[in-house]
Amino acid sequence: MSTEPQISIVTPCLNAAGVIRDVINSVKQSSTGAIEHIVVDGGSTDGTQEILQEYDHLILIFTPDDGPYDALNTGFAHALGDVMGWINADDLYVPRALDVVADIFSRFDAVEWLTTTYPLFAGAAGQIVGAARTHSYSRYRSLHPDATRFGGSLPTAMQQESTFWRRQLWKKSGAYIDANYKFAADFELWLRFWQHAEVYAANAPFGCFRWGPSQRSQVFHEEYARELDDILQRYGGEYAGSLRTLGRRAALSLRGLPQDILKFLPCAHSQQTANFDRDAKCWQISKRFFIPD
Repeated sequence: MSTEPQISIVTPCLNAAGVIRDVINSVKQSSTGAIEHIVVDGGSTDGTQEILQEYDHLILIFTPDDGPYDALNTGFAHALGDVMGWINADDLYVPRALDVVADIFSRFDAVEWLTTTYPLFAGAAGQIVGAARTHSYSRYRSLHPDATRFGGSLPTAMQQESTFWRRQLWKKSGAYIDANYKFAADFELWLRFWQHAEVYAANAPFGCFRWGPSQRSQVFHEEYARELDDILQRYGGEYAGSLRTLGRRAALSLRGLPQDILKFLPCAHSQQTANFDRDAKCWQISKRFFIPD
């Protein structure tokens, strides 16, 4: 077992006076351990910078940037933590979430990046209004064209504010976020991570994505979709064709089969999952097989 890792969290912001206190407090309430919270402000003029200066535990960087991904690169360049992640100014962590993250990373050296099977969603006022359940993640499924088509949703996308990684994986993957993308750089980063490590998923919620009228992926929906298509092609994604898609959907009927059978099916994918054992009072890792959505 390793010692508890220090976690570095980066928050990019610009004119976020209405929500910045919420995210700062959610980070504080998410951990009783060592958290480095770096906030990169690109030049706010609405009082955000004055609010930030009220919190002496923050590491503040005030510098012009070329958008939130450029700001994140600035923040991560200053980060010292063994484990890294980011949360945008309008999103939230659930209480003690980062304590769980630290516990899993410290117990299992094999975990290089971690996400949740229970992404949460919050309303404009910060109240939790929804929850999803994602059984498994895989590089294959991320590259499947259905991931970004059929309604323009990402049914197996990892929730960015609920995903964390070790510094060693960050370095192996180039130690940068591709700021050439303005809306989908997190998706590109995950595909780079997939080249080096399998993601582990915890059966516990970590973060909340806040829905609102200024949600970038909705306001700039067409640009977002174009970036997703570009990233898919860049990493070897291809159009599935109707027969392959029908076959994948037909395979969903096999979901109820026992694990001893599922593991032999070519359409099944494995997922390393962290579950809390109430008897042992600790997190344990188990490998299960799923038919992906």
